[in-house]
Amino acid sequence: MIRPGWGRIESIDDVLDQVKRQVAKLAPGEWLVMPCLAELPDYYRLPETLREKRWPNRHDLDKVSPDNPVYIEPHFLAIPGVAMANTAALKTGRMPKDFSMRALEVVRDGDGEPTGVFIDYNYPRMVPLHSWPIRIPVFPQIPRQTQARVEASIRAGMKAFNQAGLTAIYEGHGLSPPVMDFYRRLHAGGELTIRTYGPHAFPFPAYDNDELADKTIEMAAASAGGDGVGDDLLKIGGVAYSFDSAAGAGAALMRDPYRGPQGQMWNGVQLTSDAKLKQAIVKAAGRGLRIQVQSSGEAAIDKVLQIFEELDAKNSIRERRWTIEHCQMANKEQIERCRKLGLVVTSAITFLWDYGSTYQKTFGPEITERALPYRSWIDGGVRLAN
Repeated sequence: MIRPGWGRIESIDDVLDQVKRQVAKLAPGEWLVMPCLAELPDYYRLPETLREKRWPNRHDLDKVSPDNPVYIEPHFLAIPGVAMANTAALKTGRMPKDFSMRALEVVRDGDGEPTGVFIDYNYPRMVPLHSWPIRIPVFPQIPRQTQARVEASIRAGMKAFNQAGLTAIYEGHGLSPPVMDFYRRLHAGGELTIRTYGPHAFPFPAYDNDELADKTIEMAAASAGGDGVGDDLLKIGGVAYSFDSAAGAGAALMRDPYRGPQGQMWNGVQLTSDAKLKQAIVKAAGRGLRIQVQSSGEAAIDKVLQIFEELDAKNSIRERRWTIEHCQMANKEQIERCRKLGLVVTSAITFLWDYGSTYQKTFGPEITERALPYRSWIDGGVRLAN
C-alpha cells in the first residue's frame, strides 16, 4: 500500500492518469491509498474546478484499476470532506445505513447503488482510527495511522505553539489513551513545552456499546476524577463527548430546518439519540467526573442544557466547571441558563473567519448575526475560553 502525491489536477482524466501510474507499481489486489485531491483553500473549490465539475466515482476509477482497491482520502480539516473509492474497494467495505446518526453520506445512483463517493459531515470516519481500535470504519482494511506519526505530529504542534508564543492548550474534543500516554511520557522526560489540559475522549462507538462506555468511564474515573489529575504543566480531567456536527459544514443541530451543504432542508446532524447521550453523561457524573459536551447548534445546546439542569437539580454542578464546547449558535435564553449552571463555554472566534460565508448561506443573516456571541457571553456572566 502506498500514499503518493498528486501534482497538478485539473480534470478527472488527470486523476486517472496518476492512479494508473501508481497501480502499475502494486501487486495484484494490493491497496492504493491516495491523499486528498487538493489542499486548503483549493479543496473548497472542488469539484467545480475540475473540467467535468464532478467528483471521480467508482466507474471512473475502475477504468484504470479494476482489481486493486483504490481509496482517495478526504481532507482532514475540510467539512464536509469527500472521499472516493473504486468497486474493488467497495466490495471490501461496510456501508453505513443511517446517515443522520452517523454523519456520513454514501452517495448512491438512481438504482440505489453506491457511486464510490462519500460525504463526511463530522470529519473523516472512513478508515480505522489510531486511537480507538474497536471502531468499525467503512474500510477496516486500511492500516491505522502509526503511533510514531501521532507522536511526531504532537511534537510539531508543540513547536508551532511555542513559536507563536502560546503557553497553554486545552484539547476540547478529548484525548485518547495512546495520546494521553505520550503526553505523560513527554512530561516525565522534561520535554513538554506547553501547558496541556485534556479530558478523556468518549469514543463514538461507546454510545451504542455499554461495555465500552463503562470501560471508558472507569478509565477516566481512575485517572481524571475530581478537579483533574496532574500538575500545572499537564492535567487530565473529566470526559468529553461529541453530540452534533460542525456548524462550519452546515451540519449543526438546529431548532428549525435550514439549507444544508447539498441544498437539502434539514435540522442538521445528531451523533446519538437523546437517551444515549443522557445515559453516557449520567454514568460519568455518577463517578464524579467533570463533563464536557461538544454542541454547536441551538437544538443540541437545548438538549445538553436540559440534561445538565436535571442533574443539577439533584446535585449541584455549579462549581464543577462543566463545559459546552463550540456552542456557536447560542441564544440569549441559553446564555442565561449557562450562567445559572456555572458552565464554561469553550469556543473559537476563528470560526467566523473560516466559515462565516457558510453561516450566511445555510443559517441565514439573523442566526449568523448572533453566532459566537462573545460579548453577550461576557456581559451575561458566563465563563468563556477562546
